[in-house]
Amino acid sequence: MNFTALDQASDRMIDLEIKNVGPEPARFLRGNFPPEVTWQLQDRVIAPGQSTFIRIKFTPRKKGSYREFAKFWYTTDQEPTVVRLKADVEYVERGADPACPDFSTRPTGGVERSGCLIRVVDARTGAPLRKARLRVIQNGLVDRTFETDREGEVEKDFPVAYYMLVADHEGYYSNDVSDYINKRNNYFVIPLEPRELAIEENQTLEGIKVIEAVPEEMDVTEEISIRIDFSTEEDEVEPVEVPEPQIVDTSSELPESKFAQNNVIFLVDVSHSMAQKGKMDILKASMLELTQILRGIDRMALITYASKPE
Repeated sequence: MNFTALDQASDRMIDLEIKNVGPEPARFLRGNFPPEVTWQLQDRVIAPGQSTFIRIKFTPRKKGSYREFAKFWYTTDQEPTVVRLKADVEYVERGADPACPDFSTRPTGGVERSGCLIRVVDARTGAPLRKARLRVIQNGLVDRTFETDREGEVEKDFPVAYYMLVADHEGYYSNDVSDYINKRNNYFVIPLEPRELAIEENQTLEGIKVIEAVPEEMDVTEEISIRIDFSTEEDEVEPVEVPEPQIVDTSSELPESKFAQNNVIFLVDVSHSMAQKGKMDILKASMLELTQILRGIDRMALITYASKPE
């Protein structure tokens, strides 16, 4: 039984299935487990051909490699069943409750969940931002999208895992937080920086009127227009009106009538470091988000590199 690498967000419980392949009912007698392990038994008697579960919770006491054995006995076995326990402990929770939850508290195969409160605020004033969009990204995809309430908050239950939380609001720059969500890490504040106001010509802002500046070396006191007609009666040609091509806008964000074709090249780092802390998942989600606004006239290329480009 391998708990793999145990970090702050890892689930420390495993349900081990035990099946009775014999013709007689198997009755549980006793179990012998190391001190770092607590356990719960789903059923004490297993009917012929049926299965039950032993739930094992591992509460490590120190970091490093862990290798131990657990044993339990049934009436139908001449020798005990031996389970090898393996783990690479990267995080130890001090004061953690070692008690193993029973099967009524957490059903077999259930995923551990945690409540989480996320607040979106103005970075300068700390005021809550109502109706801010919050996107929850996991495994490179937008898993869920929420809208903050009038307190600027979203409170939901999440499966314990690593997430990227992206918040945005009209008039603000977007911001994101990437971290584990679990029972020990379940409160996040995402500050959004206000966008600077664009000052238009002749617009009054805080008592200051902005007018068009004229360089000193430019003389604008007099304007002279000269029209020279080189045509003659012999070569005068009747002008032909050419209709302008009709441009159909397919995007509200980048209308073709206002924005020319884009040629986009993604240069993507796929080295080993990108596999740490969900970096590759965040990159995938960001690229998917960007490609959604591309139009049919746009062109895209992808170049990956680790030690050398491909």
